[in-house]
Amino acid sequence: MKVKHLPVYMADVFFAIAPLWLTRLKLLRMGWLPVCICDILDMSPYQIARPLLIACDRYGMKTASEYGGRHYSNFVVSDMWEYITYFDVVDFSAHELDAEKLYMVVEKPEDVPFIEKNISEGLYLKVSSDNLAMVMHKDATKAKAVAELARQWGIPQSRIVSFGDDSNDLDMLEYSGIGVAMGNALDEVKSVADFTCTSNDEDGLAEWIMSNVNLV
Repeated sequence: MKVKHLPVYMADVFFAIAPLWLTRLKLLRMGWLPVCICDILDMSPYQIARPLLIACDRYGMKTASEYGGRHYSNFVVSDMWEYITYFDVVDFSAHELDAEKLYMVVEKPEDVPFIEKNISEGLYLKVSSDNLAMVMHKDATKAKAVAELARQWGIPQSRIVSFGDDSNDLDMLEYSGIGVAMGNALDEVKSVADFTCTSNDEDGLAEWIMSNVNLV
């Protein structure tokens, strides 16, 4: 599917972007804001999420839930990711907020089987390339989020361009009319993508759009 020189306007194309980083800054300088697809469709009720949070906490794993851009964790999140400053260290046994996403830092081979053993029905697990176990509501996938937003905005599947780099981007890349893998993406991600651009650190996403899509 050739993209270059298509008469594309922001009203009839949907860019689903997983890895923003430096690219987002460059796109903002270009004068428009990309849509970042997070897990937006369904949250995990705290009654379902809390047993897993407690189990992983007692097991000794660094564990957190996310809601509204804030992290609720059993460790100091900024010690691992200094750019994350919105967090609270909490007692999961008294935690009563629903979660957009749960995550655990995988440090030992047996950590993932432990999570799988304790995960509640209605949730699913994805492990990222940087050993972060992410647990979400079964309906909170990137492909479903993209499909729902495109439905609301009246954008056909063929007009969706998605960008990704990790295993949790696979369903989104396969669903979209055009899937683009970042240069730093996993090999399995590149294998399902229609195109590959340069890496996040090289502003690959912005460069791909500028080279392949007519935004005028």
